Amino acid sequence: MLKSDLERVALPPLNAIHDEEVEMINAIQALCRAGDEPGLATAVAELGEHFEAHFTLEEDNMGRTEFSDLEEHRAEHDAMRERYASIAEDADLAGMTAFFEEELPAWFVDHVASLDVVTAEHVAGWQG
Repeated sequence: MLKSDLERVALPPLNAIHDEEVEMINAIQALCRAGDEPGLATAVAELGEHFEAHFTLEEDNMGRTEFSDLEEHRAEHDAMRERYASIAEDADLAGMTAFFEEELPAWFVDHVASLDVVTAEHVAGWQG
């Protein structure tokens, strides 16, 4: 996955968070290909914590700025929180590889393009 796969948003700190997550996803993909299950468990846990902080920051900003689509955006986060936890807890190496090579990158690109871009524009322009 390339950082350039993600659209840039109107909040530079959020772009930095996205870039960090791309790097973490790439590292997990390498661990999957190497079959490094102990390293994979650690990296998956670290990315899960990073995503949680990222999602919470976005949700707090949406609430603070009275963003009208907060619940839709939160629902997307909640669905990924649930899916990610399921993969982290139950997936074998093949399942992890499929998730981190295909499913998560596709979701991430779509999520940023369809929700984070709009959210960041709103938060950046908020005059509350």
